Amino acid sequence: MSVLDKMLSDVSGVDNREGSFAYDMLSPAAKEIESTQNDIVTIEDCYFVDTAKGIYLDRLCRMQGIERKEASNAFGTVTVTGTAETELTTEMYVSDGARSYQFTEAKTIPEEGTIDIDCICTTAGSAGNAPIGTITIIPITISGITSVTNTAAFSGGAEVESDEALLERYYQAVSTPITAGNANQYENWALSQSNVGGAKCIPIWNGAGTVKVIVCDSDMKPIPNVTYISDYINTVKPIGASVTVVSAAEKSITVAATVSIDSAYTFSVVSDNIKSAITDYFKDIALKSLTVSYAKIGAIIINTDGVTDYTLLKLDNDTAIITLDAAEIPVLNVSTTFTQGA
Repeated sequence: MSVLDKMLSDVSGVDNREGSFAYDMLSPAAKEIESTQNDIVTIEDCYFVDTAKGIYLDRLCRMQGIERKEASNAFGTVTVTGTAETELTTEMYVSDGARSYQFTEAKTIPEEGTIDIDCICTTAGSAGNAPIGTITIIPITISGITSVTNTAAFSGGAEVESDEALLERYYQAVSTPITAGNANQYENWALSQSNVGGAKCIPIWNGAGTVKVIVCDSDMKPIPNVTYISDYINTVKPIGASVTVVSAAEKSITVAATVSIDSAYTFSVVSDNIKSAITDYFKDIALKSLTVSYAKIGAIIINTDGVTDYTLLKLDNDTAIITLDAAEIPVLNVSTTFTQGA
């Protein structure tokens, strides 16, 4: 029953039909009361971390010392070719055709005619993560420079942290006890940095006082340059600790199986959906598990829409679990294909 209906039910002895005096007098008040009730529900959601969004989630996380990650700029190195003695300044830019990359250091081209120089994308976000050989444009003619290229990929660019990712970090922080410099704290320090989606700490990895932190990016892939993560941890670590930060390495895994599907489905679509689900599983266990489960891969296949059965499942040509090293993250081999069964 609406607020207006409840109010009208309390009116007796007078006409309370729509258009009546009683109806017209009570309707505005009922609307305001209902609006206030809706506001109260919305406000209640803002006070609980599992329902809060946006700035309200920021405030709740801040109470635990957790800040939302801002968007970050991709960075890397380009090789500049040109005339010896040409000066390169921090006011110069190069481009991949869509984004600009600014020199972050001043250098002079040597007699050899080529020099490497660090750059940063002028636009924050993952779009600045340029693949090898894509930064080749000199937007404004610069006397003495003939060409430019990046022989390594640019990385480090990331979007503003989503509510979902921030909430996941909040739950990890409150569910993993932190003491001065324990493994949980090193992992949380790493996760607080831009474009870090996974972290694992190995205490005493190379003798007393040594700590290794393994990281991967927000897509659960290797991070080419981890210097900024190492630099940050070294500013907050306990005195005397020797910290090594390394990127996780990909372990390519080939999955093979004969898959039978319902006649209402297309095999190529089902096959792509299986690969996507396996990729998601690999992301879920990245830096969290040292094994890739044979049984879970089988469950993923059989639970994919359209699959009626499967046989001859193999992981890297074997019917056993895959063991990972501490710094390895599983990725699906691009050559993975499935055979259609009867």
